[in-house]
Amino acid sequence: MRTILVPLDGTPTADAALPHAVGLAARYHAELLLLTVCEASHAPHLSERTRLRWEHVAELGKRCHAATHMLSGNPAHEIVREAGATQADLIVMGTHGRAGLARWVKGSVAERVMRHAPCPVMVVRAPERTPEEVERPIAAAVAGVYPRYRHILLPLDGKPASEVGLGMALRLAGDDRGEVTLLRVLDFPNPPAFADTQVDQVRTDLDEHHRAYLEEQALGLRLQGCRVKTSFSHGSFGDRVAEQARDLVVLTANSHPLLGGGNIEHVVHRVDCPVLVLRAQGKLALV
Repeated sequence: MRTILVPLDGTPTADAALPHAVGLAARYHAELLLLTVCEASHAPHLSERTRLRWEHVAELGKRCHAATHMLSGNPAHEIVREAGATQADLIVMGTHGRAGLARWVKGSVAERVMRHAPCPVMVVRAPERTPEEVERPIAAAVAGVYPRYRHILLPLDGKPASEVGLGMALRLAGDDRGEVTLLRVLDFPNPPAFADTQVDQVRTDLDEHHRAYLEEQALGLRLQGCRVKTSFSHGSFGDRVAEQARDLVVLTANSHPLLGGGNIEHVVHRVDCPVLVLRAQGKLALV
């Protein structure tokens, strides 16, 4: 990992992503780039606010030993463009989650960044944080005390695309002497093509198949020295993830319905820990 991009807008919500970005940069010897975007259509009316925002970002840059950059334009477009221009390996951004996204990262902006970024995106939910509450973990990270990912939840759907996160989870858990939980959630409604007497057997066979799949993936991690658990359940994907999320959730948004079905957004709005969104064609290299 060489470059981590952190979009900031001067709010505590956006700043809450910094401890994670600082910690990951320190672990993997990456450079930090703090980016703030002023919407061009409002720039003439927000010159004082823009100046204060830039001063805030510049000060954070000094504290975190990070480069800083300010752009004007559409926030989602500029974040994605800057990630491509700088060949960023990871975007780390804050969100309000249930209460709505950070002041200039609203609705479709965060969604568009997750969908179109050329690299993985870590979303850190920080609803209703005061500047003081956000400052403490930033100060700790600057002093070398970073967030740890001792309990990593990795949902799998049985397809190779969802397995992109296995190596990343292995590395992060290993660095923190942590544990990975492999989760498979199955939503299996009663199929009209089967008689009632057949449904139970179909369910049983399908459950056994997916449990065996999880154990197979878990064995691969265990052979590499990782502590692994498996969890299989039925029901709502977002609900099951929220129930088990602790320090970090890793989701792969490619070649399966997670992102298109809105499940990633649902998870981001439900869990209290960061969500790392990977794409199968944009693997996160931790070296």
